[in-house]
Amino acid sequence: MNPMADLEPQTESASWRTAGPDLLAFVAGLIGAAWSGWNTSALVWSLWLSSLVIGYVSIVVTILRGAWTANAETAGQRSKLLTWGGGAFLLAFFTVHFGGFHWGHSIFLQSFFPVEGTSPRNGIPSATLYLEVMKQNAWFLPLALVAQRDLFRKRTKTATDAKTLKKLHEERGRELFVPYRNVVRLHLLIFFFALAMGLKLPAMLIYVVVYAVYFFPWRILRRNKF
Repeated sequence: MNPMADLEPQTESASWRTAGPDLLAFVAGLIGAAWSGWNTSALVWSLWLSSLVIGYVSIVVTILRGAWTANAETAGQRSKLLTWGGGAFLLAFFTVHFGGFHWGHSIFLQSFFPVEGTSPRNGIPSATLYLEVMKQNAWFLPLALVAQRDLFRKRTKTATDAKTLKKLHEERGRELFVPYRNVVRLHLLIFFFALAMGLKLPAMLIYVVVYAVYFFPWRILRRNKF
């Protein structure tokens, strides 16, 4: 049983045909990386930035979409206020929770892949680091948005009966955790970075592993359908 199943977006059945564009993009990205000299540091910080920005935006969209739909499904001013109040609470919670994970990851990433001119203070990254990461890697966000477009798919519909409403609310709750897939990947890659540095693995190998973890369409290797 796949422990990440509840965090996977609901997509069409996996096949080599449907994954064709992803595979072409994957190969094209590796060719471009080879041409530019396998700059692993730039890739890692680009992935961190896209995980933070795109993931957080998708969480906000999911919360607003859920609150808007729930507001339409409820009657009474008090119920509507509670709906939007709950949405505001979720937004505050995930802002701290999701942002906190990425802040912690940035501390480790800075130790493995320091950004020039952004020395940390007492081991804590300064605001200069994040500004520089944004300046250097913002161009990557549109590409990452295409690769992670399923985060913004509307996967639930409205309903009127209580049983279906309960099921839809549960599905909406799970949607909030879909962006955490990249957080889990960052966790695992931090261990990989430590091992790679210790073994002094070549930059090309590190780059390929990191790139594959994020962008290879692994769904085509699984038999289950989403």
